[in-house]
Amino acid sequence: MTAVAVSPTAKYRHVALLGARQTFVERGALVARSAFVLLILLVFSRLWETVRELGGLGSMGAADLLWYLAVTEWVAIGTLQTWVAVQEDVRTGDIAYLLPRPMSYVGYRVAEGLGRVGAHMLVIGAASLLGAWAFSGSLPSAPAGLLLAAPLAMLASAVLVVFYIWVGLLAFWLQDAQPAYFIFQKLLFVFGGLMLPLTIYPEWLRTISLWTPFSALLYGPASLVFEGDAEAALWTALRLVFWGAAAALLLRVTYARARRRLEVNGG
Repeated sequence: MTAVAVSPTAKYRHVALLGARQTFVERGALVARSAFVLLILLVFSRLWETVRELGGLGSMGAADLLWYLAVTEWVAIGTLQTWVAVQEDVRTGDIAYLLPRPMSYVGYRVAEGLGRVGAHMLVIGAASLLGAWAFSGSLPSAPAGLLLAAPLAMLASAVLVVFYIWVGLLAFWLQDAQPAYFIFQKLLFVFGGLMLPLTIYPEWLRTISLWTPFSALLYGPASLVFEGDAEAALWTALRLVFWGAAAALLLRVTYARARRRLEVNGG
């Protein structure tokens, strides 16, 4: 019997589809995350409405802030903590058995992560956008910006998956990558503008944020709900592609060093 050659692309695509299928099987996690997003939007819709009545929002409307938060939470919560599986492979030693597979270990984990996260993003995105519309009672000031923000949010989530896989590989040196994840997450929340747009930040903090990948991951797509022009969307897309390439290079270098460390230690 003649063996049928399977292209590397087909292999990774198959892994991604299996990851997406597994995510839809785990309906409880999808429901829980969607409910959590809706709870956040409900709380902040009431909070910002009160602040608006007190004149504390300036030119920024409560509806725009809620739509902005819906997109940032979509990316932040929709992107699973894919670093956990990598850390467990390292800590249990299973990675030594996964390396001989006819595909890159990192490629396998990235493909699986993209499949699982893609499924999460579809469901949580629907919950986020419907929640923002229900709790604000209106569309954002730049409705067309939502059409631009949606694909960029998906791209931002894909870049974030690569960063998370890199965080998981740090377990080779840290044993427990959770502190590294917490630091990364807090930097994402602050410099990415999770709760408030960077335009509200002090100028010095806004300048620092814009030089980091975090602003491209959250603020970039979310800001389109009140900017909504094609030029801003193109600039965000270019920044995401740049940081995605940087993340892929960082992941490749770290993985190469991790393999050498494993081989030296007899793994």
